[in-house]
Amino acid sequence: MFTTVIKSNSTESQTRILRRIISSNKRTVFGREHGFYDITSIDDFSEAVPVSTYDDFTGYIERCLAKEPKVLTSEPLLGFSRTSGTTSASKLIPLTGSFIQRNHFKVSKRIVWAMYYNFGLRKIPPKSLSLNGYYYQAINDFPVADISALLVEKMPKILLPLNFPLGKFTSWEEKLNHILKHPGKAAESTLIAGVPTWVLSLFTQVTERLGADPRVFFKDLKVYLHGGVNFTPYKDVFKEIFDDRDLIFLESYNATEGFFAYQDSPLSEDLLLNIDADIFYEFRAVETKEVVPLEEVEIGKDYSLIITTSSGLYRYAMGDVLRFTSLRPFKFKIVGRDKEYINVFGEDLLLNHVYSALQDVKQEIDFEIEDFIIVPKFIDTQSKGRHEWLIEFRKAPKDLARLEKALDKKVMLLNNNYAQKRANDIAIESLKIIPVKRKTFKYIIGKDRVAGGQSKIKKLHNDRKILESLSPDFYLS
Repeated sequence: MFTTVIKSNSTESQTRILRRIISSNKRTVFGREHGFYDITSIDDFSEAVPVSTYDDFTGYIERCLAKEPKVLTSEPLLGFSRTSGTTSASKLIPLTGSFIQRNHFKVSKRIVWAMYYNFGLRKIPPKSLSLNGYYYQAINDFPVADISALLVEKMPKILLPLNFPLGKFTSWEEKLNHILKHPGKAAESTLIAGVPTWVLSLFTQVTERLGADPRVFFKDLKVYLHGGVNFTPYKDVFKEIFDDRDLIFLESYNATEGFFAYQDSPLSEDLLLNIDADIFYEFRAVETKEVVPLEEVEIGKDYSLIITTSSGLYRYAMGDVLRFTSLRPFKFKIVGRDKEYINVFGEDLLLNHVYSALQDVKQEIDFEIEDFIIVPKFIDTQSKGRHEWLIEFRKAPKDLARLEKALDKKVMLLNNNYAQKRANDIAIESLKIIPVKRKTFKYIIGKDRVAGGQSKIKKLHNDRKILESLSPDFYLS
């Protein structure tokens, strides 16, 4: 028998949250400019405040950084969380103390509840090894850090002994060295949290530098809490490493802008939306562009997520595309990014097409991927266009041509637009895999930003800039 801790009526809790956010911030610069005093309903709010992107907030953010009071929130700002830059340059998101309590810590407690009641983890609270983010250079005395690093700093003191490592780190190498210098504390972990790429990197270093088998070293490990990237390509790798135990794989949707959802049941990988955690949600239908509140969403439709928070984001378009699978309670899958696609040839290739193809093909071909990106090869006078998949393999397939053919066929089945362009090689040729050497993606990520637990890289590109930035030394002959 599984349980959920979210009991409140969605309409009532969402209306109450929006009312509190509007009332609390009437006297802010943003509130005065957008007529918060006259807003009495959700319809009023949607008419007064346009759906916005980060670019629309940059002027307000700059005024906050200059320490102008009450620009976006009436509450003083604690600092700024920095995004990981999945589809653009990093952004600075304002953060207040009340939002940390009502959102991030509130939902974190619910995950612990779910682990205990639904996943059968009886050792609560768990000892956690967190490959969280880093601190960056402060701006006008405002701390700037990845959201996970700020949360560790604000964590209740009673929980500090259960978390490792503590401290303010500024790079992945610094944190990794600290962990490996304290192997005893790391080995006590019952839960590891972090992006798969960096967790696997830690496992590699445990083997190479400590001479230990990760399966033996992390003898008490029970839970891997992941999020930020699609876990499908990595799951088999984790299962192979810990082949003698049943690890709990638990996904969370904890972004820089807010903690939105988490997996609350081992029976389904769908994510439970936190409807009463200081965020007002709206959803823009991908097909019609109509924006609707939570109570009007429909199962099976794709929506771009729009959020309003007490930390100063109003009708902010996240860019993530969700598909609801349940309305009682509200559960969904993340199916892609509304800005992460390839549409050079009219193919409209989305990220969920790619992940589905990789997962399906793995059933017939033995291979493991560390990371990948896909770029177009443009049509010219000498040749037709195609997609080129730069792949760093953990385990390369025996027959690369077979993998290329299988992936191409699977993508055609998943994406009719791609299939049409591929028909008889009319517009584009079959995809080509370009294998790259190990640690290539560590270089790509670290080249433009601090590498670490919160770093991600855009997978789908409509240009070849990232490929052309690599020297020939990164390619396998």
